[in-house]
Parts: sequence; structure tokens; C-alpha cells
Amino acid sequence: MRPVKAESCGDCGSYLKILYQERDAKVDAVADDLASLILDAKLEEEGFARSSINPFLFPCE
Repeated sequence: MRPVKAESCGDCGSYLKILYQERDAKVDAVADDLASLILDAKLEEEGFARSSINPFLFPCE
């Protein structure tokens, strides 16, 4: 199974991408988010908008 999945809400029209580390121990938040842009495009074609940003993309201090 793939480590990236999207869950959508028909009520609010949004979706959230989920990365499963238990499916792939080497899952990387940035790389796998970029690698699954086609998933974003397909969901947007169906009228869904991304509900949040990935907190792992924030720089650490």
C-alpha cells in the first residue's frame, strides 16, 4: 500500500493528505507531499480544496 492517502469531506468540500509512516518507514513529509501532487490535482478537479498545510514544512529553530 502507498504511504500517502487523502481523506475528503463532502460537507465542507475540503481534503487532508495523510502520510503513513507505518506503511513506509522512509516516508518524507516534503518529498512525498511533492511526489503526490497528482493526488492534489485530482481532488481539486473534483471540487475539493486542501484543508491545511503540512506542519513539517515549517522551518525548525
